[in-house]
Amino acid sequence: MQIKSKGNEEKECMGKSIYVYDLTCSILYYHSAASAQINLKRVLGIHHETCCKYIDTMNPYLTHFLLLSCPIRLLYLVINQLKRY
Repeated sequence: MQIKSKGNEEKECMGKSIYVYDLTCSILYYHSAASAQINLKRVLGIHHETCCKYIDTMNPYLTHFLLLSCPIRLLYLVINQLKRY
């Protein structure tokens, strides 16, 4: 098992694309490219540490939004591939 320091975890988070969905994942509200995470704070007011805390956890941000690192279509493909095995 590899233990990550907080600094490494934040660096990994900073390199991810961000997709902001509603709780049903039917509406994509916002997408930020991996290199433009500063825009997430500028446009939506979400601090990068908060983003790292919620991304890919399936815990709702502000009880209304999910922060994901990949589009929903890609998640469905991965889940379907895992079900085959």
